[in-house]
Amino acid sequence: MVSDSQEPEYSAAARDHNEFKARFGSHSVKKHEAEMQFMLKPFMRKASGSQQALGKRLLRTLGKVRGLVTRSLPADQCTVPDWKEARVPASEWQDELRANQVDMFVSDERLLNNMDSSSEWYDRMGNGVLFNGEVPDTFDIAQLDRRQTCFLLSALGAYAATPLGQRLLQQIIRLYPEGFVGVTLNDDSLAERSVKVVVSSSRPVDRHGKDCYSFANTSGARWAGYIEKACHALLLERSANVDQLKKEKPGEDLSYIEGLLRLITSNKKNSCLLDRIDMSLAFKLLPPMPELTSPSPAFQQPQSLNAFDARDDDLKKPLIKDLICFNIKQGIPVILGTRGDWRGTFNASSGTPTNHAVTVLGPASLRKGSDTVDGFLTYDPYGEAFGKSDIATASVGTTTSVKPSGQAIRFCSYDDIHEYFNRVTIARGGFVHNLEYLKKLAAEKPDARNEDGWELV
Repeated sequence: MVSDSQEPEYSAAARDHNEFKARFGSHSVKKHEAEMQFMLKPFMRKASGSQQALGKRLLRTLGKVRGLVTRSLPADQCTVPDWKEARVPASEWQDELRANQVDMFVSDERLLNNMDSSSEWYDRMGNGVLFNGEVPDTFDIAQLDRRQTCFLLSALGAYAATPLGQRLLQQIIRLYPEGFVGVTLNDDSLAERSVKVVVSSSRPVDRHGKDCYSFANTSGARWAGYIEKACHALLLERSANVDQLKKEKPGEDLSYIEGLLRLITSNKKNSCLLDRIDMSLAFKLLPPMPELTSPSPAFQQPQSLNAFDARDDDLKKPLIKDLICFNIKQGIPVILGTRGDWRGTFNASSGTPTNHAVTVLGPASLRKGSDTVDGFLTYDPYGEAFGKSDIATASVGTTTSVKPSGQAIRFCSYDDIHEYFNRVTIARGGFVHNLEYLKKLAAEKPDARNEDGWELV
């Protein structure tokens, strides 16, 4: 029940929200033809030096040194459902660029000014492709040391690691020969619908030839960098419209709008908006899972498409571990955040820093002599910066040699999640517990584990 004193405040917030959403109306690409004429100067010199930052390079070197004194163990990667029966939404992008209705175009000039307005930028020309083959691959992802986009890139890697996620990614991106790329993102906090973003397909670099987005992978596949660039455009356009609304309504309380845009209006630690994406927002920007039929009555898809997020000591709870395990085995995208406490600092000697995110590649079993440990493989989005030996052997249905340190790909058992991570996020539309079914089981008081494999605790 809302009191009379609350109604005007609520009405004002709702009015401002609706006015803000109206700024993102769909329109023809032709509206942006003048802006689309802006082109970066080609980078003509030889790139100087490594793209790796000294501190992070030293940390990875420490991990490799630790890896020299530990032996490799074989991890067998398990298959996950391909969900071929799932209805993946068709692409919203037309074959001809100018036949599209879009929500925004953001030029390279605006994007790069948000990174550093005092620098000069260039286009590193090359023969990059959208995908290497027909589908996105997790190992196309190579995070730049200068960017703090591990959460977004880990989420993209988690989608690319599963058959269903690959199909979803294929539908949201289209590369056009005119030199532009279209990306469909989700904006549940404002437009409450999919948002079509157009950006240049250029590869921006600084005067030393160092990349601004994740285009430095040796595979040449640029899909991850393009989506990274489109997410930056969406956040920048949101922020610009907040600033414009403030100018139009001086003195008016816009805290409701700013609350929705917490990451771009409050956190001033990083001037680049792209670097403010956290684990929850990373999955909110990407398409939710389509309707799926759970193979177990103990789990179901949620009614509201929110990303499931568990933190800290909750990760030790059997029910939470059960939920994480089920989603990983069903091929639902999952990402993990490394610990930021003293234990995380100790774990960082493996080469993966604290407060960092990694991709879950999928379920796997580790062979330790005559014993087998059930768990999953992870992928650090810094990827090739660790080397390529483990990446080259990794694929579903094969055996990958893993070490606890100095590699991009590692193994983690379900029992050790809390030891190395303090946060787990599951893609929107992933499975959650069926509470009615659990209540029914509780009433029947099963001994321990029923025929569906769910353990009552």
